[in-house]
Amino acid sequence: MKLIGSYLITEVDGEQFAVPVGAAAEKVHGLIRLNDTGRDILQGLMDGKSEEEIAAGLHEKYADADMEKARNAVRSFVQSLHEKDLVEE
Repeated sequence: MKLIGSYLITEVDGEQFAVPVGAAAEKVHGLIRLNDTGRDILQGLMDGKSEEEIAAGLHEKYADADMEKARNAVRSFVQSLHEKDLVEE
């Protein structure tokens, strides 16, 4: 799976946003608000990590995230990207 386009992750007034760049900007008009988990997942995808690698990173970073909870978070985030046609296989 590969993201379509790229994103600049930035913080504005204490909130985190993904700014679509390139091909992503053609599909997403505006900013995407992210929580910490969303930021980590998006950054992992931009770094070319697999869903399992991203889930393992979440599991390590967040003490309350067991591995299944981390996998579900990644799956949910990736599913929302698929629904918006922001990823390709």
